[in-house]
Amino acid sequence: MGVNVYIPTSYRRLTGGQAHVGIELEGGATLARLVERMEGLYPGLRNEIWAGDDFKHYVNVYVNGEEARSLEGTRTALSDGDEVAFVPMLAGGAEALVVTRAVFDGMVEHARRDFPNECCGMLAGQNGDANVVHPMTNVEASPVVYRMDPAEQLKFYERLEREGLEEVAAYHSHVNSPAYPSATDVRLAHGFMTYVIVSLQDRSSPSVRAFQIDDGDIRELEVQVR
Repeated sequence: MGVNVYIPTSYRRLTGGQAHVGIELEGGATLARLVERMEGLYPGLRNEIWAGDDFKHYVNVYVNGEEARSLEGTRTALSDGDEVAFVPMLAGGAEALVVTRAVFDGMVEHARRDFPNECCGMLAGQNGDANVVHPMTNVEASPVVYRMDPAEQLKFYERLEREGLEEVAAYHSHVNSPAYPSATDVRLAHGFMTYVIVSLQDRSSPSVRAFQIDDGDIRELEVQVR
């Protein structure tokens, strides 16, 4: 049987630039078996998306548009013609985060709209600058934690592909604490992502700050509004 796998831009150096690859598998194969098969065809890919016996926590895996963690994870069975996507959240590397005024205001508006719960979303643009704000649903509906809706995440990456954009940063709000990474933010972070935090601790004057977090080390980036 065959499955079609979407390869995001950051991994295409391993697939000869291909955005979609067809993979032949035996009947009854799982996502774990697909990863093994792809490693044989495209060496180095497994290390990019896999750690221990599971996908890396910042890699979102979709089967026919459904997030694998909501199915059976690495044991999710595949069928002939299935569409699979491995989508990491990768961004960062700059000394400053440049956003348009519309993006800045859009994040603050989203934070106020979702108050008293935390909001979350993504920023996109070109050449590292953000000119698109893409709000998402916090499926936890919580004032202390957030988790982006998996289906909306996939739509975001499809939008990047369709509109020729690149991922720039992830953002979320703090409703009762400063715009600084919490212990949970640090624990769940990875070194490739830029994180923007909108604080509504003072609702009359929201604070917006950006950070990169690598193995517990927090580095603040200047937020430049243009």
